[in-house]
Amino acid sequence: MSFLGWLAALSILFVVLERLNPWRREQHVYRKDFWKDLFYLFLNGHLVGIALAFITPSLLYLLDRALEPTGLSTLLSMGIVSDWPFWGQFLVAFFAVDFLQWCIHNLLHRVPFLWEFHKTHHSIVTMDWMGHMRFHWVEGLIYKSLLFVPLTLLDIQPEVFLVFGVFTLGVGYFNHSNFNVDIGPLGFFFNNPRMHLWHHTHPSCGPVLCNFALNLSLWDWLFRTAYLPRGIFPEEIGLATEDRFPDSLWEQLVYPLRLRKGRGDGEESRRQPA
Repeated sequence: MSFLGWLAALSILFVVLERLNPWRREQHVYRKDFWKDLFYLFLNGHLVGIALAFITPSLLYLLDRALEPTGLSTLLSMGIVSDWPFWGQFLVAFFAVDFLQWCIHNLLHRVPFLWEFHKTHHSIVTMDWMGHMRFHWVEGLIYKSLLFVPLTLLDIQPEVFLVFGVFTLGVGYFNHSNFNVDIGPLGFFFNNPRMHLWHHTHPSCGPVLCNFALNLSLWDWLFRTAYLPRGIFPEEIGLATEDRFPDSLWEQLVYPLRLRKGRGDGEESRRQPA
């Protein structure tokens, strides 16, 4: 099955799971920003993927030609794990790549310029599985750009990344879902809705700069950025008033790209130590 096939299958699965056993029972399927999130699902799950599939080979070719005189292209072609078996490459992606993504997510919150793009994801005020796909398209490019060198050095095979990508998509849907399940002690290893909802908490309802995990909550527990009070969830999620995020879908798409005086103002008030 292709990635788009898995995207559709997992989307249907979580629609059903949220209806069978919702965590927040008062929350409806058709809620605020439903159509916007449906657009982001189509944009980030379909259109951006197709565009990257077309342009990535050309960009890699141009980069290789540009680096050839410096000798760096040979260095980047080391292929550290390219000869490893499938399961070995998957474990590298499972741990090493996930840790790198955790670091990038951390940067998105701490660097004001990057936060301007990440605001789109944190503008969610009603959390369900579809919220996983609400992010600015530039954020995807940021992840891919910062991961380019380590992934090139590792040279993990495409079929491994397909499996890892489907796994990450499923975990992302799960983390954002309104599905009522407590994974117990596994929560010290895997990310889950109980933890990730607190990552999205409104600054007036709890700490920020916590629970940066994508797949593995292990990193948050190790680096003391984990926060998980038992038996409760935030009264409100979303951005601080100072973050000034537009409501219009078109404005959301172009807003971070505009250079304006005072960019990042108010972020210091939001980003208090967890």
